[in-house]
Amino acid sequence: MDTQIRFLQELEDDLLEAAWRESLGREASGGRRPRQTRAPRRAPRRWVLVTSGAAASLVLSGAIGWFVMRGPETERPLTAFIGQPRPASGSPAPAFAPSAPGDSAYKGFRAAAGHNAPVTHGITTTGPLGSVGSVVGRPEDLSKVIKTAEISLVVRGGAFTDSFDRAQLLATRFGGYVVSASSQKAKSGHLVIRVNARRFDDAMVALRQIGRVERESIDAKDVTADFIDLHARLGILLARRTALVKLLSQATTLDTILRLQGMADDVQTNIDQLEGRLRYLKNQTSRATIRVDMREAGVVVTKPAAPVEKPSLIRAWQRSIAGFFDVLSAVTIGLGYVIPISVLVLAAFFAVRGARRRRAVA
Repeated sequence: MDTQIRFLQELEDDLLEAAWRESLGREASGGRRPRQTRAPRRAPRRWVLVTSGAAASLVLSGAIGWFVMRGPETERPLTAFIGQPRPASGSPAPAFAPSAPGDSAYKGFRAAAGHNAPVTHGITTTGPLGSVGSVVGRPEDLSKVIKTAEISLVVRGGAFTDSFDRAQLLATRFGGYVVSASSQKAKSGHLVIRVNARRFDDAMVALRQIGRVERESIDAKDVTADFIDLHARLGILLARRTALVKLLSQATTLDTILRLQGMADDVQTNIDQLEGRLRYLKNQTSRATIRVDMREAGVVVTKPAAPVEKPSLIRAWQRSIAGFFDVLSAVTIGLGYVIPISVLVLAAFFAVRGARRRRAVA
């Protein structure tokens, strides 16, 4: 009982002392309550940090992918096996497709498809593939240049028709032909002709003699490297096709035949593409293209107004879909760069953090 009374007396003394101190504090502040300090800000929640980090990663990935997609494009290999590096002499040739190690056709394919096989142009092949021959000769001249020119001529009054006819006859005279010709009121016209590339300079001299040269420009594009590269790739494909035809004639199982036939079809498709590209380059380099604008003196040529393109919801929808996939592709490409770098940075961070903790404990 005495202990409880003593405890209550001490509590009363503490309350009186606290009230006295509070009264002193009010007097010192002029009767105003003392300012209360603000509670410290709570740390941001974890989900906010995670969301912010993910958004920053996506933006960074999109930016990286955008720059990569608009950088210089690298040429993709024609097929999965064409892009393999050429082995050194004495090393085994690469296989075209994975197969079981015990497949005899697969082993024969490796032996027959080696790079030591002669690469010949103008090869004609017959067999299970049918007639898939192609005749492609080696370039006679290593220099392959696409020549184009534009020239604007002014002729005397009343001489437009004769001058325009003379310009058209020059195409046949120099081993070429007229691509297109158009005239307006027998006063002005536009002409596109193609002439033999070796007689390009002579054709330009003859055109200058028809009238007064108002404007002239000549352009030459060297495609020699492209021409040689296409021939080299075509030679490799022809050797592959020869090896495939040989293996198809020796195949005995249906699975092997189907696999080789699919590979042969891919090779033949690539051969056709390369041959088409070579024919195009050969056509462009064998003949030069000349665009001629001609008018009589004093005639003002007005260019036709560009057609007004009407807005289309279908076109807008297609562009929006294309833009969506462009952004998605850019982000995907960027993630391929960001993820490995992030893994390395996190690994380095945790390694440094662990080292510091070990030092603190020690």
